[in-house]
Amino acid sequence: MNIIRITLALLLFSGSLMAQREKPSEEMREKIESMRIAYITEKINLTPEEAQVFWPVYNQYREEFEKIIHRVEPNGKPPHHLSDEELNKMSDKEVREMLTNEMEKQKLLVEHREKYFKKFTEILPIKKVALLYDAEREFQRKLMRQISDRGREKGK
Repeated sequence: MNIIRITLALLLFSGSLMAQREKPSEEMREKIESMRIAYITEKINLTPEEAQVFWPVYNQYREEFEKIIHRVEPNGKPPHHLSDEELNKMSDKEVREMLTNEMEKQKLLVEHREKYFKKFTEILPIKKVALLYDAEREFQRKLMRQISDRGREKGK
């Protein structure tokens, strides 16, 4: 039943997010994080004791993850956000630098996941760690789908 409420909240939230074409406000990011926490809590069924130890570690994990993800790209955009035209205007040196930076970011993300995998398995049973990763992917997929659907509706 709570999953239905979270899904409804995502639907309502994604509409307000789509209304803003720029980056979401701090308030909007806080709403996303609140929904993420509710979704993960529901999916992995934490005991109160597990939750008390898990959430501070998870919050640190998310904070570090966000820093890695939002590293400033030399040209302002990650490679997958460039149009063919933008890419063709870049020199080979600029493209090499951009791709090297993207590979470095991916390496940092793998190191980050390994570091926190160890921490999570110290505080949660392994099956709950697996459920955590699934819940994160599901939440992100649902959020992106809702945003995309809202964008298509507005385009009609």
